[in-house]
Amino acid sequence: MCKVQKEIVCYSWWTEQFFLVCFHHDNLSEYYKLNFLLTKLHSFSISEIENMLPYERAIYTTLLLDYLEEEKRQKENNNV
Repeated sequence: MCKVQKEIVCYSWWTEQFFLVCFHHDNLSEYYKLNFLLTKLHSFSISEIENMLPYERAIYTTLLLDYLEEEKRQKENNNV
């Protein structure tokens, strides 16, 4: 294998591993549900979501979950 082929194989492996680690918890359905919630509840555009780094997406996902849980608690308190 020549040097260029080795670099391509190495880059390909690294890229595959990077995205496997970053998106191991997502399936396609959850990906679109999360995008929908981020666009509706936090006014992000799809392009902003698509351009997020994986850790940014994780942070916003955590904030979104906290927000939804807080709303649920408030609803339950109001109904009691």
